[in-house]
Amino acid sequence: MARILLGWELGNGIGYARRLAAIADRLAAQGHDPVLALRDPKALADPVHSVLQAPVVVGRLRPGTQGFVPAGFADLIACNGFGFADHLSEILKGWRSLIDQVRPELVVAEYAPSLVLAAWRRLPTVLIGTPYLMPPAEEPRFPEREGVRPYADQDAALDVMRRAQQMLGNPLPERVTQPFAEAIRVPYGLPELDPWSRQRRERLHGLWEPTAPAAPPSSPRLFAYLSPQAPVFAAAAEGLARAGIAGEAFIPDCPAPLQALLAAGGMTLHRDPPPLADAVARASLVLHHGGIDTAQTALALGRPQLILPRYLDQRLTGEALAALGLALLLNRATATGPSVASELRRLAADATMAQRAELRATLIRRRGIDDALAASVEAAGRALGREREPARLH
Repeated sequence: MARILLGWELGNGIGYARRLAAIADRLAAQGHDPVLALRDPKALADPVHSVLQAPVVVGRLRPGTQGFVPAGFADLIACNGFGFADHLSEILKGWRSLIDQVRPELVVAEYAPSLVLAAWRRLPTVLIGTPYLMPPAEEPRFPEREGVRPYADQDAALDVMRRAQQMLGNPLPERVTQPFAEAIRVPYGLPELDPWSRQRRERLHGLWEPTAPAAPPSSPRLFAYLSPQAPVFAAAAEGLARAGIAGEAFIPDCPAPLQALLAAGGMTLHRDPPPLADAVARASLVLHHGGIDTAQTALALGRPQLILPRYLDQRLTGEALAALGLALLLNRATATGPSVASELRRLAADATMAQRAELRATLIRRRGIDDALAASVEAAGRALGREREPARLH
């Protein structure tokens, strides 16, 4: 069967690695040979497939840039390799070397824009991603948020791409979106949380982890997913301990003193990430940073959320949920332990928001929720089938 390279290049956390590993498991079960190239190989505690270090991308802003707020995907890639031709060419060299080493027949990429460019017109590519990180690419330019001054000049970004490709003797794109548009695309998520919903014409492929309807518990119960690396973690942890609501939490590398406090307050602390849908289903409310998987799972299961975002995409997710009346969004600059505890208790007692969340979940289920993992595996099979089709005579 086929050797397949699955790559992750930008972004933090364990989600990217876990999603690619899940695809790799399904592909291996079909007889393929998956190889993972990860930004952080340690994101998989016990990998069962070959894992390589992906080319390391160190962001580079133009001198004098202050208060960087991305207007869209073009800004994100411009400060992560696509802002300078020499910088981008070195990253592309790294991916080309890795591709030459692995010799794959197919690439599967998530938040790996340089890999997509390195594989473009060379290898069939399946591109997966959340709505924010996988904007529509049919037009010559990526969409940008209204009212936000773009960091990137997309014509300049295209020039950077062309010069970097030329240095390596690779094909030259005619549009900044072209390599991303020509991949087989599997954007996954729910339209309620798609910041590009007005521009998107392609289908969103639902949730990564299937969810089954589950009634909330009869008494308040909390699920918390927090990162000690988040600037707001101290306030979130204190609030979680002060709130006095029993439940479960996943906090990687949780400090020992906090473990004791949470246990005393009736919280079960998971050492490894629990199955997300199961953990959310056992809760009546969810505290997290606004990660898309947690947010969408809670949305689909009808659970109110309290969100303390780390990054812009998480804040956008929180704003979308708050606008629907399904979440409370806290400002990380002003959040304190007492304020987090107070908001958790308020959310736990808010019967109106709970009813609204359950109604939204019912509407989502009536509309139908796709299986994003199955769609990604199917796309990989489709890409391999295309690659192996005999050439047609004209």
